[in-house]
Amino acid sequence: MSSTRTTRARQRRPQGSGGLFQRASDGLWVGRVDVGFDSRGRRDRRQVSAKTRAEAARKLKQLQRDIASGNIPTAGTGARTTVKSWSDAWLPQHERTVRPNVYVTDRGVVRRWIVPTIGHRRLADLTPADLRRLADAVTNAGRSSSTALNVHAVLVKMLRDARLEGHAVPDRIFDAPRPRPAASDRDQIPPAHLLAILRVIADRPDTSRWLFRMLYGVRQGEALGLTWEAIDLDAGSFTIEWQLEQFAKDATLPTWLRTRHLTGTMWLVEPKTKNRNVTLPLLPFLGASFEAYRETATPNRYGLVWTDASGEPIRDHHDRREWHAIQRAAGVAHPAGRPWHLHETRHTAASILIDEGTDPRVVAAILGQSKVVQAYVHVDAAATSKALGRLAKRLGIEA
Repeated sequence: MSSTRTTRARQRRPQGSGGLFQRASDGLWVGRVDVGFDSRGRRDRRQVSAKTRAEAARKLKQLQRDIASGNIPTAGTGARTTVKSWSDAWLPQHERTVRPNVYVTDRGVVRRWIVPTIGHRRLADLTPADLRRLADAVTNAGRSSSTALNVHAVLVKMLRDARLEGHAVPDRIFDAPRPRPAASDRDQIPPAHLLAILRVIADRPDTSRWLFRMLYGVRQGEALGLTWEAIDLDAGSFTIEWQLEQFAKDATLPTWLRTRHLTGTMWLVEPKTKNRNVTLPLLPFLGASFEAYRETATPNRYGLVWTDASGEPIRDHHDRREWHAIQRAAGVAHPAGRPWHLHETRHTAASILIDEGTDPRVVAAILGQSKVVQAYVHVDAAATSKALGRLAKRLGIEA
């Protein structure tokens, strides 16, 4: 008896190996796999069925492969979940994990492109063909392949989160090639154009606003969100502590995001780049420009360095309009006939700093490039001042 029990124990199938049997009630062959226990402690069994033993065996092997790769839905998630139904559950979760404006953009992508195109498809049935159909929908509507790439990125993020929740999403979806970004015509602003722009801004009362951006390559929100308390004119230094952003009236602000409400829909928000709070040297001539501007600037209740004529925060589209007006007055434009983008001042600063042989870590600290700044928080003030001095010279500014 003992020997028989031992033999049976040795012959017992390991968990997940599955078994085949013919069901008496309807004659179908059934393959069943025990995958453990669900969140309520109940045994979780998955099964497949077919008219023939061979077909049931094939389905059972596929089920076992899915189990081994983690590509099966967790009990309770449902194998029939569609892209549309998952997006309805995912968007409220996503809203709590990203900045408000990122959420608005991603929500627009889901509602404008993903749901109308493949919303009816089950998560478990998605194929690379669905991704191609989505990219085609974007480009056939006259949008660029860069937009298609962004739509692809949002979908992949949504599907990775679905898999984390236990939904079945095929591996091939994450292995499929991404759309290629459209060719960009963004470029470095030529020296002659820079000199023409400098001549125009020299006659403006807010000269410091534009010199600051051209020298430090700061992002638009970082420049417009600069506060007087972040500038130490005596020490000749400043810190990027905030960036100015405009949120929808009904925006949900994540609790982890450091913010300061200014007025209406205008907010100061911690910078996009982690560890951006690096103290940087303020070149003497720019410090003098700040002091001169403060004497004549319209007082404001927010502590902002630059505001509009009424002392209110400058909105991004007004800022761009002024930048375009400066270029028209200077008689310059991009070779394509459009105005130079504000972001191209950042590209120009980076290109000149690199061309001058500046330590890449110093360049990253000045520009606030996240991947490098996080690993290189300490900035050597002397090296940074020298680098900025060389940049000012190349821009045609007396440092």
